[in-house]
Amino acid sequence: MAEPDPKGVLIIGANLVALAVAKALREADFRSLLVDTSWDKISNARMEGFDTYYGEPVSEHADRHLDLVGLGRMLALSPRGPLNALSCMHYRMELGYNCVFALQVATQKELPLIRKAASNRCGHLLFGKDITFSLLAANLAKGWQIRNTILSATFTFDDLMKQSGGLAIALFAITPKGKLEIFTAETKFSPLPGWTVINLAPPADQEKYATLAASL
Repeated sequence: MAEPDPKGVLIIGANLVALAVAKALREADFRSLLVDTSWDKISNARMEGFDTYYGEPVSEHADRHLDLVGLGRMLALSPRGPLNALSCMHYRMELGYNCVFALQVATQKELPLIRKAASNRCGHLLFGKDITFSLLAANLAKGWQIRNTILSATFTFDDLMKQSGGLAIALFAITPKGKLEIFTAETKFSPLPGWTVINLAPPADQEKYATLAASL
C-alpha cells in the first residue's frame, strides 16, 4: 500500500549544499535519499548516515533500482542546471509537479526572462529568484550555517530575518503538524508562531554587523 503522506525527500546531488540541506531536514525528522554520480560524494553521504543511490538520477537503472517508497518531494540541488531541469521533468511524472523543486545555477540566472520561464516550468525554483547553487556553496564555505528556529508570538518570522540584517536565506518551514513547506521564488505562505523555520544564516559576528549597518 502507498504511504498516504510520504515525508521523505529525494535529493539530486550529494555535494556540500545537498549534504547541508539533508542534515537540516534530518534534524527536523525528515528522511533524505541522496543521488549522485560521484562515488566520493556518495561515500561521504553514507558515512554521515544518509540513504544514497550511486548513479544518474534519470536513467533506466534508476527507474529499476531507485526506491521512491516514502519519498514525497524531490529537490534538485546539483550544480548542473540541465540535470536539475531533467530531474524535475522526470520525477514530476512520479511525484507530481507541485512536489519537484530545482535550485538554479548561475548561468540560468542570466538567461533572458522568456527562456528562464520555460526552464522553470519543469519545477519550482528553490529558495528565491536570486538564489543560486554557487551562492549557497560560497556562503557555506564562508562559515554560514543552516539553523532550525521555532517561531513564537514574541519572535516572528520577520524578527528572524531582520536578525541577520536581511542576509539570511529562508529554505523551509515546518508547521506544528509536521508539514514541510518549501520556500520558492513564488512562495505565498507566511510562517506563524509555533512553526519551525530552517534558514541559512551568516556567523553571529557578521549578523551583528549587518544588523547595525541596516539600522544606520
